[in-house]
Amino acid sequence: MTNNSSLNEIEFLKRNQMMNEMLHQIREQEELIKHMKKEEGIPERAHDLVMTALTNELIQKKTLFYDFLINFISFGMPWSYKIDIEVYFIATTDNLLEILEGAIVVGKKFYLIPLEIVNRFVNSILQDNNGDVLSGVLSFYQEQERHYDQISGVCLDSCYLKIMEELFPGTGRYYIHIRLPAQILIEKNITVSDYSL
Repeated sequence: MTNNSSLNEIEFLKRNQMMNEMLHQIREQEELIKHMKKEEGIPERAHDLVMTALTNELIQKKTLFYDFLINFISFGMPWSYKIDIEVYFIATTDNLLEILEGAIVVGKKFYLIPLEIVNRFVNSILQDNNGDVLSGVLSFYQEQERHYDQISGVCLDSCYLKIMEELFPGTGRYYIHIRLPAQILIEKNITVSDYSL
């Protein structure tokens, strides 16, 4: 007879697969939009109508994905499934940001997520930086590491920070890689409402 933990495992794997499929559909839609932007053989009015329809559909897919992601994380939390968020970005001494990429990590599998989610998460990291990006990142990370260290069942390998300074040509650029339990998206009430393309 199947016990509750087996049923939860099956449900978790189903949701994980569904998340992967949703991300695949988003990537396909983004590629289609890139292709359509370069398409010159369609009359301008028809082209604009197609682009509007494709863009609206992509926004809807991303909105549904984020709602699904929050539910997926919520489902995994009580059962101690390991779900992390990992982001890479560049910061400068002038507080300029360049978002490189971000992923949801389930076990050892990485799922690249829309940059709008990564951007909102990075902005929450730097919200109280008082004009100093590096200090802001360090302060945020240390606070979260302490927080998750105190929560039972959260592995310390879910918390990771790496900062590399670009030495040449000496432009004051820092490459930042941060990983934390994905439940931070829920705890920090991070919402994604701006899917402008």
